[in-house]
Amino acid sequence: GTWDGPSRVLALVQKVLPAFGSKALGKFNSAFHAQFWLEWQRQGRVLPLMCFPIVVIILPVVGLISKQSIDPGARDFSTIALTITFLVPLIISGAMGTAMARFDPVRQVHDLPVYISSRPMTNGGFVITKMAVALVASALTWLLMLILGVAALLVFRIHVPLDGPYGLLGLIVGSFPAFLLLVIITWNNLVSGIAAGLTGRPWIVGAFTFCKGIAGAGLFGIFAAAKYDPDFKAVLLRWLLPALCLCLTGKVALSIVSFFWGLRRNAVTRGAVG
Repeated sequence: GTWDGPSRVLALVQKVLPAFGSKALGKFNSAFHAQFWLEWQRQGRVLPLMCFPIVVIILPVVGLISKQSIDPGARDFSTIALTITFLVPLIISGAMGTAMARFDPVRQVHDLPVYISSRPMTNGGFVITKMAVALVASALTWLLMLILGVAALLVFRIHVPLDGPYGLLGLIVGSFPAFLLLVIITWNNLVSGIAAGLTGRPWIVGAFTFCKGIAGAGLFGIFAAAKYDPDFKAVLLRWLLPALCLCLTGKVALSIVSFFWGLRRNAVTRGAVG
């Protein structure tokens, strides 16, 4: 039903078909199932609902521009289409990092809503539910992007080279690891800000967003410098693992602290920390 009870449509269905109506209004099987439904309604469906219309609008425009160009060879539509389908979900998911931590995006305050604080779940259960919602949202988004990409190739009659030894099947199997990698990267973007967002402190959320932007811009500069400077590349590779371990340690520490600051339920078990 809705927040205030069953909707009018379901109430009408229940009168006409009582058996079907009783199944439609059934209870959730577990607290995780109920929280997953709530998180999906509030946060999970935002990413696919934002990415899908943006790509649907952009791809035809780019295709028409490429078709009407004076020099069609200078504009490779397939490359542009792939770039768009790759960048849109990654950019939007990166901007949604701290938003995934909020339990009610409509509320402007940062305290815990009553209907969340009274749930029979531990802190670890709340975070695991958010991670599961983020994973489903990531997979669904890239599945939609894949469908749009194939549809664009068919509509604009873009030839895909299948000269490999395994043909179309080899192309599909070879692209599957890349698809999984994109899903994992998008999922990481969605859950990367949960630790900062759960603290409930606006200044921590702002500091995290600022540092994330600086770090993202700095990575491009570091990779560019390593590409053109072999000496810098050697130094970077030497210190890369310790730097990553240091960043990971700090992120885990912030995640543990956010359990206490954000939910304030004193239910942080060792399994939840793990």
